[in-house]
Amino acid sequence: MNARLRFPAEVVAAIRYAVGSEFPISYRFSQWKEIDFEAKVVGSSDELEVLLSTLRAAGVDLFNVSARRFHQPEWPERSDLGLAGWAKSLTDAPVIAVGSVGLSTDLPSELWLGEQTLPETARSIGWLVERFGRGEFDLVAVGRAHLADAEWVNKVRQGRYDDIVGYRPKLLLEIAEAWNDGPAESAHSHAIEHAPVV
Repeated sequence: MNARLRFPAEVVAAIRYAVGSEFPISYRFSQWKEIDFEAKVVGSSDELEVLLSTLRAAGVDLFNVSARRFHQPEWPERSDLGLAGWAKSLTDAPVIAVGSVGLSTDLPSELWLGEQTLPETARSIGWLVERFGRGEFDLVAVGRAHLADAEWVNKVRQGRYDDIVGYRPKLLLEIAEAWNDGPAESAHSHAIEHAPVV
């Protein structure tokens, strides 16, 4: 673990040196790979603590913790904490939770297994409120649901769940093509093109 951390820690330290002490540095890490659902960056809470403390010492101010599903327990045999909850318990830095907020399916399952992604706003917000209330994270990032509806936050705040524009897998391809000013050339293209429309 320490050998794998050397490079990211050196990158963070170099950024900290370049931007000075007042500029906030956020570090996003994932506990999974899009091509290997079972991959783990850290295999235990002890390894997670080493990762967080090393990067914190290098200059990270905030951790953006990406899980396939923010609400799933990371080590269920130990507690019901999600990965963000574990991170929050092991560092003094603020923590962002992210992963399938407002949706029924995580991105890898959608892209590679063709699982249908359905809106799950009410239940997802319930989990968010409960876990936030327990102090498991400080902030929440919303990806695909917010890409589909720029007013997602306002509609959730107002309880207008039925007015939320539904996310559809091909949206990512359309965004990539618009960004690239032409056909998107990525590993995701084929999977997104052939994903079911919801």
